[in-house]
Amino acid sequence: MVLGLGCGLRQGEVFGLGPADIDDERGVLHVRRQVRTVGGKQYAALPKGAGARGVDLPDSVARELKRHLAAFRCEKWNCPGEGRRRGSPW
Repeated sequence: MVLGLGCGLRQGEVFGLGPADIDDERGVLHVRRQVRTVGGKQYAALPKGAGARGVDLPDSVARELKRHLAAFRCEKWNCPGEGRRRGSPW
């Protein structure tokens, strides 16, 4: 909810974020992918519209992200669909 309100991200874009997408030194969040569910299966896709983009990362949101990452283990997930056309399956 913090990312959606604080950075204007869609739900699928929030689910597609990883720690490497956070640049709190520059105050930027890199939106490179989204997670889409179609027919009960999850797919990696480019974000809607113009595709990958950077959005402003307010200090308050960066602090919440740091707290979240410290409290919850981040599992690395593989996105074989990255680099393919929008809506490509994993």
